[in-house]
Amino acid sequence: MAKRIFISCVALVLFVSSFTSCAKTVTKRTQTKEYFNYFDTFCSLRIDNVNEEDFSVAADELEQLLCDYDALLDIYDSHGEITSLYDVNKNAGNGAIKVDKRLFDAISFGIEAHELTDGYCNIALGSVISLWHAEREAARRDPKSAKLPDSKLIAEALTHTDISKVVLDQEARTVEITDPSLSLDLGAIAKGYVGERACELLEFLGHESFLLNLGGNVLAKGKSYKNAYWSAEIEDPFGDKTKSDIPTVSLNGETLVTSGSYQRFYTVDGKNYSHIISHKDGMPPEYFVSVSVIAPYMSSGLADALSTALFCMPLEDGRALIGSLDGIEAFWILPDGSTVKSEGFGGAE
Repeated sequence: MAKRIFISCVALVLFVSSFTSCAKTVTKRTQTKEYFNYFDTFCSLRIDNVNEEDFSVAADELEQLLCDYDALLDIYDSHGEITSLYDVNKNAGNGAIKVDKRLFDAISFGIEAHELTDGYCNIALGSVISLWHAEREAARRDPKSAKLPDSKLIAEALTHTDISKVVLDQEARTVEITDPSLSLDLGAIAKGYVGERACELLEFLGHESFLLNLGGNVLAKGKSYKNAYWSAEIEDPFGDKTKSDIPTVSLNGETLVTSGSYQRFYTVDGKNYSHIISHKDGMPPEYFVSVSVIAPYMSSGLADALSTALFCMPLEDGRALIGSLDGIEAFWILPDGSTVKSEGFGGAE
């Protein structure tokens, strides 16, 4: 997903020293760790007022979690003893396959997200997405030969996106794809879902205040060392070409997720085509340039799914969907630079 949000928190390097027993520990106002090897994006962790030992443990444990999910949700490669989403897709039409509980739960959530969004967030859209991915990669290698996927291939792939063909057995922890041409792609929910698991980990380790950025999916709990809630700025996709009122958002135990067409796209005959694909016609939607969703931080997977779904549906349908959900707000940026926000969407405090 194309989701990038600039964090408007200032990192300081002042520190204070404390002593426990005979060992010296250092507590810093700000400790940060950056990760570049997971989900093809940039991730970071920030914790304030924490000693170096505790932060190091949290940073290492988080990296292991990111590494594990990066392998489990991989649709392009097998990972040895770990059964990845690639292996599940490869087994389509050949019966049930047992998977790690973490992958099983992620797929289960993806099916729930499909139901909630009336199919606008469809993890069974992999056969269509793969057509666009292939052409986008070909265009990256040779921009002059960039072209759209064949419309007949898109139409055929769309007939293999029925989520009911994905059969889960919770007791046996197996996944069966009964349509041999259907493939799963959890890109629309992956970072949000993994963000929730990351928050669970940090809380288990005793951290009650932190800021996570998983490729633009921002999750915040508690306050910074300034005793202020964390804040994040929704990126202006037009740069300085627009006068749209795009807010900085104060996050109080919340997550901010943005889906947009202005990052991962490729150009054919002077027109940009987004990586976000509609389940209706197999084409990138053109209703909006970006859609941002704010939700409770432990609903980050839902926020991820909703940002994709809202990007793919007409504005009034999206506003109705958001209006039906408690504690969730949205902010739309239209192609002409104008903006729309749901009734409860607020700016920085």
